[in-house]
This record gives sequence, structure tokens and C-alpha cells, in this order.
Amino acid sequence: MSRLPARLVITALLASSASAALAAPRLDGVLTDHAVIQRGQPIALSGDAAAGETVMITLAGRSVTAKADQKGRFAAELPALDAGGPYDLTIAAQSGAAVLHDVLIGDVYLCSGQSNMELAVSEAQDLIPDAHAPVDAGLRLLTIPKRAAATPVARLDDAVRWTVAGPTSQPAFSAACFYMAQALRRSAAVPIGAIHASWGGSRISAWMSDPALRQAGLGDQADLLALYARDPGAANRRAMTLWETWWRTGSGDAVGGEPWQPSATLDWQAVPAMTNFETWGVADLASYNGMLWYQRSVEVTAEQARGPATLVLGTIDDADRTWVNGIGVGGSSLASQSRVYALPVGTLKAGRNAITVNDDDVYAYGGMTGPADTMRITFGDGAACRSATAGAMRRHSGSRVPPPGAVGRHQRRRDALQCDDRAARSDARRRDRLVPGRVRHRHSGL
Repeated sequence: MSRLPARLVITALLASSASAALAAPRLDGVLTDHAVIQRGQPIALSGDAAAGETVMITLAGRSVTAKADQKGRFAAELPALDAGGPYDLTIAAQSGAAVLHDVLIGDVYLCSGQSNMELAVSEAQDLIPDAHAPVDAGLRLLTIPKRAAATPVARLDDAVRWTVAGPTSQPAFSAACFYMAQALRRSAAVPIGAIHASWGGSRISAWMSDPALRQAGLGDQADLLALYARDPGAANRRAMTLWETWWRTGSGDAVGGEPWQPSATLDWQAVPAMTNFETWGVADLASYNGMLWYQRSVEVTAEQARGPATLVLGTIDDADRTWVNGIGVGGSSLASQSRVYALPVGTLKAGRNAITVNDDDVYAYGGMTGPADTMRITFGDGAACRSATAGAMRRHSGSRVPPPGAVGRHQRRRDALQCDDRAARSDARRRDRLVPGRVRHRHSGL
């Protein structure tokens, strides 16, 4: 937890609760009614207005003007202010005006981290008196919702609001952040603003700027992220190539002999349910963290294979890499996000098609969790074919010592699900299959 720099804190978001005309200038950032602005530092402001118009911003008896450029962007800076308030902040131009109410000047802190920081007051030690504190007009809270973006965003959704700390606002707020802010209120005679922005399981690199990534020796990741911002498809293909190279380097597999190839020799064991594999009743998987390979075969017609399609796999805990007929189609490390991958023309072929998924479980529960009835291939004509169901399960431990995350050599079974252009057909022999990996290993993905 650290005090937030004023230049980051004070870029402002125009609140919908303000008395704003539809075309009024808009401020960037996270400033709304009830906000706290950092004291003792210049207040940097930026936003959008009509091209060429002059914008005036007033706070605590101080005013500043700025002219919007040809793109409608403006930037201004108010002088540093001492602790105090409440104040109104006004922003006015010929196109409209808005007022933000009950704004304080004090100290602003950013609380960020993983699941420990996410833990809410209501889920922590909420029997202590501090968990049920009365309204404190000098303590303000702001929670940043989870949103992934390839590049920094200028403003958040209008639903993001500062609130006054009290019985209705504090139960859902970060416990660690709230109790720290309470302690600061007791020791400092100034208003306190606490911003909670955390994401359980996230890596620190996901929070770093492009220059910070490069300074930390992560230039390749910075390049990949920049490519994703310009061309997500190209970036996903690049990420898949890097992952495949990483696998071959660690496993010693030759090109064409990897587990994701349709012709690879593996002993696939049927999956009992599209649920977390720790719940299957298999002793070796009860507390397992590592990689599992899943595969499914589907039969498609020549007509279906000629067009594009969409593959829906549901949620996968934690990270996946997915191939169709040995062609990488995507991957994600967001465990709560349903996997939806586009299959360009040429990915499918008439007859048997192999869908292969590498699931990398790095913490707690893992596996492909679907739900199964949402997992399907949808063809260009709108027809759909189910891509996953459960079957009887068998296990095989492998016959060679694997590298990190690798698997033994096994014999594949060739059960397949039939699809036609009318709808999904059931198949009495349908199988989802798995091979357990050996060693816990983390890898990054887009």
C-alpha cells in the first residue's frame, strides 16, 4: 500500500451525478462527488471538450483555464492546496458545465495486491468494532472494478463512485485497506481517501507501464502487449508460437511430435465430469497443481469445414493453450473468463478434427469447468456441435521422466463426436480425455 501520486490521483472523471449538460467537458480519471484530492501537490487535470473551446476549472477559490486542441483534448494544472473542504469543483465551457460536490483535500492512498487485499470487511474479522464503525465524513472510499485493457484507459465507467465511509459502504470494501485508512484517520488531522484496486492472482507485471516493463528486463512481454493493442490476432499467434517453443525446449519433443498434434501418440483417459479435477475422487489429483491435457474429436462435414467457425470451451482454471488440428487458436490466463476462440477458414477439415487443450493449474482448484452444455463449435450457418461431454475415466501415469509440466508417452483413443449441419448429434462413446502433468509450472499468457 502506498500513497498515490497526485498526478495519478487527480486526473478526474466527470460524475453522472453532477449537474452536467450532455455536451459538457469531461475530465479523465477517478474524480466524482465525495472524492479526496491529494494535498500539497499540483493538481494535474486533463479531459475532453469541443475542439478549440476554452475550459475553466475552479476549486477552492482557485481557477485555471485550458484550450482544447483539434482532437478535443485539454490539460491544465491547479496549484497545490492545503487540507480542507468540502468544496465544489466546477468545469465550464461554451458547450456546457458540470459541478462535483463535497470534494475534500487531504491524503490519498492506493491499496493494491492480490486476494489478501481483495478480502472484504464483511468476510474478514467483522466482529471487531472497527468493522462496524459509524459514518466518518472525513474518510472516503473508492473501489476500482476489474477490467483488463492492453493500454491505459483515460476514464472508468460512470458507475465508479467515491463514497463516504459508513455502515453501507464499508462492508464490501477491502478490509486491509479500510483498517489502514481508519488508523490513519486517528493519527492524521486531515481527510483520507482510500482507493482499492486489486486482482487476486495477478502478476505484478500486469500493473506495470511499458517503460517499467522494459526497465525490469521484460521488453519481450512489453512488445507482445503493444502488438496485442494493435492486432490481437497477431499477438495471440505470437504468444502461441512462444509457448510452443518453450514446450519443445523443455520437453525435447521434435516439431510435429508435440502433445497438441493430432497424430501424437498418447494414452488419453476419459474425463468423468467437466468439473474441477480435484473433485473427481482421484487421489493423485486431489491436491494437484500442474498441467493436464484434454482432447476431444469431432466429425464435421465438408461444407462445415469450408467456412469459419467459433469454438466455445467455457471457463478453464487457471490458464489454457488451445489447438485445433495442431493449429494454435488461443489462450488465456483469466480463470473466470469463458474461452471463445475464432477458427479461421482452413482450421477445420472434413472428417475428424482434434481439439486439444493444455490446462495449467497453478493454484487451488483446476480443470475445464465448462459448463459442458455451453461448450460447442458454431459454424458459419449457425449450426452448432457440442465439443465436450463427460465419460468413464481411466488414468495412465506415463512411461518417461518428463520435463517441467510435460507428460509421458501414451496411446491415444480415437472416439469421436459426429456433427452435421442441422444440429449437434449425441454419441454414445463420447469422451473427453486428460493426461496429468508432472510438475507445477507457471507460464504467462495474454
